[in-house]
Amino acid sequence: ANADNQFVAKKYTESRVNYLEALEIDSRNKYLIQRVKDIDIILAAQNKDEKFNLALTQAEQLFNSGDYENAKEKYYEAAGIKRKEKYPKDKISEINGIVKQIAKTNQSYQQAVAKADGLFNQKSFEKAKEAFTYAGLIKPEVNYHSEMIGKIDLLIAEQKRLASEADTERIRLEQEAVAAEADRLAAIQAEKEATVAEETRLAAIQVEKDKNYNEAITKADNFFNRMDYENARSQYRTAQSVKPEETWPQRRLDEIGSTLAALAQAKKDKDLLDKNYAYLIQEADRFFKSKNYDQSKSKYNEAVVLKSEEKYPKERIAEIEQILQQQRILVEKQSVGDVLQQSAEIALLNKELEVSGVENEAELNNIYVRYINQADELFGNQQYVDSRGWYYKALDLKPDENYTIQRIVDINRLLKTIRTSPLDREYQKYVDLADSTFRENQYAVSRGWYNRALGVKANEKYPIDQLKEVENKIAERLAGQSGQQFETAVQKASAALVAKNFNVARFWYKKALELRPDDEDVKKRLDEIQNALK
Repeated sequence: ANADNQFVAKKYTESRVNYLEALEIDSRNKYLIQRVKDIDIILAAQNKDEKFNLALTQAEQLFNSGDYENAKEKYYEAAGIKRKEKYPKDKISEINGIVKQIAKTNQSYQQAVAKADGLFNQKSFEKAKEAFTYAGLIKPEVNYHSEMIGKIDLLIAEQKRLASEADTERIRLEQEAVAAEADRLAAIQAEKEATVAEETRLAAIQVEKDKNYNEAITKADNFFNRMDYENARSQYRTAQSVKPEETWPQRRLDEIGSTLAALAQAKKDKDLLDKNYAYLIQEADRFFKSKNYDQSKSKYNEAVVLKSEEKYPKERIAEIEQILQQQRILVEKQSVGDVLQQSAEIALLNKELEVSGVENEAELNNIYVRYINQADELFGNQQYVDSRGWYYKALDLKPDENYTIQRIVDINRLLKTIRTSPLDREYQKYVDLADSTFRENQYAVSRGWYNRALGVKANEKYPIDQLKEVENKIAERLAGQSGQQFETAVQKASAALVAKNFNVARFWYKKALELRPDDEDVKKRLDEIQNALK
């Protein structure tokens, strides 16, 4: 009976020991024999899951560290344990693509270097230098092409030096041949030597002047970087006395003056900060006692902004979150229909904007405004994760917009503040990883992270919606690799680029890159647009 109770409680190891002890008493008991066999099957299955998860975890760590070959072996190991699992096989295919691209880059580099070496051996140094420079663009981290360029520069300099010496010798021979001009040339030479001597004297003075100036500037910069402003100011003034015409010392002196004034002001502001913090805490406590939780939480958040190291307002915010969560559960039960309607409207807007044609800057700006409006509405409803997704969409259209960047920073700060439980932190970590890889068009990887997030919180709506969008993106990519979508996107991008509508061109090239992430020409065009917009 004890063994059966342990079996029902899933304490299989202890249960097996008791069944075996019972078999020593009654070795032919079929029930006991069958129970032992059942436990062995269960323990074997558990061992298989543990081995699979261990191999997959090791493979992910190796993959993320760039050790693709060992990662591939671990994915093979995981696939061998569970042959029906698709994820390890997908990762093996991804690794094969990465290794293939690395090999392709290495081959291109070796071909470029071989061409450059051939030109170098033919003493065609200028062309060889161009070829080595091109090789450096392929693999800038390799030193060989840089070393060869330096060697070529030395050889070219030596050729010029020899040519110069030959010219000097020719001039000397010509001067000796002109006997009648000897006296005049001697006088000219004497005058020239006097000039050179004077120039040498002045140059020596300038060298000493430069030395003193540079020493003073170096000391001043070191003091400045260590925030020793008084000593820095003294050295900048020394440098200024050596070279009054230089503007850098005065700029630094002005900056030091502003910094010291700011530090003095900061000291005055500290008392005001403490006073404002105390006022916010007093107001927040008052709202809390009157059960005005939204106002109270707002004041506590303002207090955290002023003094992020203080624990009291954070503890109060966590307490308010628990109260508001209980209230939200009641509200959600009453408003399921509203949530479903909002979800459908968001999905419709997302699909409409994804397929909309963008021909000019005005249409691109219209999409940007609609993304921002959607994000602002979700932000106002405190749906921060969903809101951040729409701000990222807007940021893809206009990467330099400060409003969008600041909103994302605000959301990340709010998420760190309001999500206090270990479960919330684990869920948010997986969502952040999923969003990051999704924005980099790594859809298979992002799908894995969204599923991990759902494993922590199965009822969260955002990962479910994002998984649907991932499947749509993968379907579009499969269609676009051999279909018309990719070519259409590239044609529209090219037309916009010719018209110097860089933002529109970037929009369509990014669409093309979503369909074919490895297309080098599209990547090159995006780099050109980035440089043009700097």
